[in-house]
Amino acid sequence: RDSHPSHHHATPAQMKNSSTGGHVRIIGGLALACLMIAMYLVKDHYSTTHSTLCNMSAWFSCSAVNTSSYSELFGVPVAVFGVLYNIVVLGGVWKILSNDRPIYFTLALFIWGWVGVGFVLYMIFGEFMVGAICPFCTMVHILIAAMMYFIWRLWDDLKVKPDLTELIQIKEYVAIVMVLFVVPIFLFASASRPSLSKPEFKADVTDDIIRPEVTLSELATCLTKSGMAFYGSDHCGACKNQKSILGEGMDHIKYTDCPRNDETKEVCTHWKVNSFPTWVRTDSQGVEVDRKVGVKSIRDLADMAGCPYS
Repeated sequence: RDSHPSHHHATPAQMKNSSTGGHVRIIGGLALACLMIAMYLVKDHYSTTHSTLCNMSAWFSCSAVNTSSYSELFGVPVAVFGVLYNIVVLGGVWKILSNDRPIYFTLALFIWGWVGVGFVLYMIFGEFMVGAICPFCTMVHILIAAMMYFIWRLWDDLKVKPDLTELIQIKEYVAIVMVLFVVPIFLFASASRPSLSKPEFKADVTDDIIRPEVTLSELATCLTKSGMAFYGSDHCGACKNQKSILGEGMDHIKYTDCPRNDETKEVCTHWKVNSFPTWVRTDSQGVEVDRKVGVKSIRDLADMAGCPYS
């Protein structure tokens, strides 16, 4: 047997032992789970409502992290990169299981795994800077760490370990991955924000919906007198957009920060608040007569309460 076997003639058998196939399938399962969570986080990043499922308190809040300035890189949501990252992992797993140049795709997965570790470290840094923990992001961190462990085991199973230059053997796939990650940067950079960005609701305040005759403070006072109450979270990105719309009128709004303490949690539980922001209107007897979920424009709120806005 040649003591220096050729990498170019490496066969699937040269990388397999009794556990290798299992490792590959586990990596695929972890990547699929990561993909599902990443897709949810993309939805959460752009959503005008934020579920209490992932916003348990000021310290444990997906939206606090996922709508912060650290939630984007080069103008692209990190969650979008997460979706693409796991698609690439699944592609590598498929290639290895189909015995298509498994040696080189194992090398690619090994390198790609470290890219994932880099993303995890970046998001942990973002959580530290924001001062909150994103529970679903933490699940992704754990899954990627587990994925890296099995990728390492897969790499260790190789009888013949190729060097970095041998990625040339799968150069067409390396090119596809590069394009896959570069194209979104150009798309998000060139597209008009707010069409691809989070909706910019401030325009609702400055357009002709609000007339000089009715100030935001006066409108907010009318909303409160009409039995309107705003339930949300100080760390909810959509709630911050809602507050931005109301501007100085927030000083006159009946607002409850649901996760703040046991008392506010009890209030929000009583009103069955499951998403942020939620607007509830009650009559003079305290009976609910209307409810709206999500960020609402000045016109929507005025119509809901029967208040003048022009």
